[in-house]
Amino acid sequence: MEENNEDKSKKKSKNKTAKPGKGIETMYRISMNSHVQFNKIADNKANILISVNAIVVSILLSTLLPEFLSGNYLSLRIPFAIFIPFVV
Repeated sequence: MEENNEDKSKKKSKNKTAKPGKGIETMYRISMNSHVQFNKIADNKANILISVNAIVVSILLSTLLPEFLSGNYLSLRIPFAIFIPFVV
């Protein structure tokens, strides 16, 4: 009889630890969905920033490169020389 009571208590404890409640599962599902949406927003923002930076750099290169080649703006040669390898 004692063995039967011990078996029942072991089964109850196994069932309690094996399954989390529905509330916990819902919390994980909602937090995962929120995290995925936040990542989508961040990726979209990064994509926009990269596109805008590419446009700005291409405009700067197309307007400033002829000036540098003609010999104007000699004081900006060092910053331009540092800028070009990191952009291209």
